[in-house]
Amino acid sequence: MTKHGVSGYYIPPYQRGYKWSDDMVGKLITDLYEAFTNGQDEYYLQFITVKVANYDNKNVLEVIDGQQRLTTLTLLLSYFAYQKEDTKAISNDLLTYAIRDKVTAFFERYIYGDLSDILLKEWNDYINDAPKNDEQDIFYLFRAIKTIEKSVGKEKKKIEDRNNFERYVLNNVKIILNKVDDSIGSEELFTNLNSNKVELTDLDLVKGLFLTKSVREVADKDTSYKEILSKRAIMGRQWDELAHWCNDEAIKNFYFKKDIIKGTDSLLSIFKILAVKNGDTKSNLKLFDFFETQLKKDKKSISQYFNELKAIQRILNDWYNDTQIYNLIGYLFVAKNHNLDMESKEIIDLLSKNKDDVKQYLKNETLTLLPESDNIEDLYFNNTEDKTFIFNLLLALSVFQNQTIKFSFDNFNKNSWSLEHIFPQTIPEKIVIQDIILIKKLLKYSKGDFKKAESTLNNMELSDDAETVYDSIFEKLENTELECLFDDDEKKVLNSLIKTEKLHNIGNLALLTKPDNSSNKNGLFNKKRHNIVERISKGSFVPKHTYDVFSKLLDKHMDADLSVWTENDIDKHLAYIIKTTQNIKTELQ
Repeated sequence: MTKHGVSGYYIPPYQRGYKWSDDMVGKLITDLYEAFTNGQDEYYLQFITVKVANYDNKNVLEVIDGQQRLTTLTLLLSYFAYQKEDTKAISNDLLTYAIRDKVTAFFERYIYGDLSDILLKEWNDYINDAPKNDEQDIFYLFRAIKTIEKSVGKEKKKIEDRNNFERYVLNNVKIILNKVDDSIGSEELFTNLNSNKVELTDLDLVKGLFLTKSVREVADKDTSYKEILSKRAIMGRQWDELAHWCNDEAIKNFYFKKDIIKGTDSLLSIFKILAVKNGDTKSNLKLFDFFETQLKKDKKSISQYFNELKAIQRILNDWYNDTQIYNLIGYLFVAKNHNLDMESKEIIDLLSKNKDDVKQYLKNETLTLLPESDNIEDLYFNNTEDKTFIFNLLLALSVFQNQTIKFSFDNFNKNSWSLEHIFPQTIPEKIVIQDIILIKKLLKYSKGDFKKAESTLNNMELSDDAETVYDSIFEKLENTELECLFDDDEKKVLNSLIKTEKLHNIGNLALLTKPDNSSNKNGLFNKKRHNIVERISKGSFVPKHTYDVFSKLLDKHMDADLSVWTENDIDKHLAYIIKTTQNIKTELQ
């Protein structure tokens, strides 16, 4: 220390007290011992952030971050010295606490002096003899020494010469010192590093494990510290490239929509795939614990795991850039009643297959979601099970209509979707002359057939006589020249007279986002068409098939009048769906 112009480490007054638990102290000892028994030439601890300062007329290294680790190492070295008579620890008098006079006195009396009064007593007995030391800092320091004795004593049974372990700690364990500029405010930096620090996530811990151990695996006794940092920097850049790819908006919307909802880093999902691929069957096991356990079992090296991780990313990126695989896998991700997602076993299995096999699997799965052509005309909106088939089928018409073009799953996944009745299932209060033709065809009864409808209408709560309302409706439908206006009673009766089979047929349905669907309310075709065009101009995403429906581009025999949706349009749309579905299925087989 003195050759660098400083005489020790200084724990400033803004620092918290020592508070490492028994588990944390024990884990440090265990990690050091495992590095020793595994023959690692060097073991690097996490950064300790310091700056040169002046304390008590001496130049010292002010510890801004890392005092818990530094203190624990000081205790360990003191314990090593305690095991040898008349030997002082090399760490003696190198650690000074500001303000905490009792802690400083505790160090001088026991840590730098004689540990026997601590090691030979339990806490309650010690406090009875030294009641002034009944403070939190001293309690944790006391417990830490006890844990070190227990841990090192345990290690002593494993290795015949405990001194080899001590020499390893002294000579092979390194602290990476992060020295900041003297002009930087210590307390401000401490606040940034600690007070506002977000607790380390599972991904942070995995990153530390990978970046640290990967370099140690390839380092030998001739590897310089500079080379180690260079290798670590290379992996760090590769890590950042992976993270950037995973969290790209389009990639994340396609593969990792759940992470958007959770607000989590999608690189974590790639690691989950890697873990499952390597036998992790415990979904509640933290990734750090899984990989650390695997390393202890010598299953694979960190470099092998990292190479597998990069290979997974390359495969997923290749799939994303292959139009056919992109459309197939994207479709299966969003289709209803299909369980393929990034957490499913099927994805793991596909990662080890060649592209032809991947495509064939995805095609086969897609075919299971498409109904037989003979059954399409029997699909109805008011059947819950049929709704799933209708949704999947209408989506397929947009995704696979042209399999050389990538469907915009990026935009699709940003929205919630629903089935829209092209001609409304509930007649509005005002209809124009063009729609009256279809309404007349949809009516169950004709003028003068009140007796046939009487049993249904008499159960309605109407302000006027049911037959009067019935006759009024037909009078308006038959004699209007421009538009019909219906009052509340007439709307109730008119909607009860409609044959809903035609309206609920798939030929009268299209996919729209829920906001777009809501904005249409129960408007008729012309209103919906204009509304959809306006929303597209404002940035709303409309699938190709839906756009073609409201533009009447599906069949040249559809009615040319773009202001109305007719029975002929419903029939032509249905015929188009049946024919196109068969073409799609043929291409997928």
